[in-house]
Amino acid sequence: MSVKYENNDQLLNELRYTIRKSGKTQREIADNLNIKPQGLNKILNKKNFSFEDMQNILSAIGYELYIEFRPLNTELIPPEPPQSTADTNRVNELLQQFNKLDSVEKIRNERKQAEEQQSTKGETLDEKLERLRKEHS
Repeated sequence: MSVKYENNDQLLNELRYTIRKSGKTQREIADNLNIKPQGLNKILNKKNFSFEDMQNILSAIGYELYIEFRPLNTELIPPEPPQSTADTNRVNELLQQFNKLDSVEKIRNERKQAEEQQSTKGETLDEKLERLRKEHS
């Protein structure tokens, strides 16, 4: 989610919304932060709520905090989510495996077609191989 900063109250409201959306209880979040639920409540209501506080809470509910600086008077376009190298490597690995499977399937189909052609001529591949051996000996 991307929002334009107006004030700290707005950021806290967005954070509270994200917490509700995550489905985690304040107790679960507090446990993830190794604090008591009252401590979490104190953090959420303190005057000098920091980006570090926000990042810690977001991390406890499975989110990350991204900050983007833009020139004034530009339209709000959500940033592209970063792709990790591990994700990219996994996708490439899966594509290679798919291509190998596709190649194997093509080879199987070619063999099957060749065998069908041979069987329609009344001679199996083994019979043809035996015949060719005899012809060349």
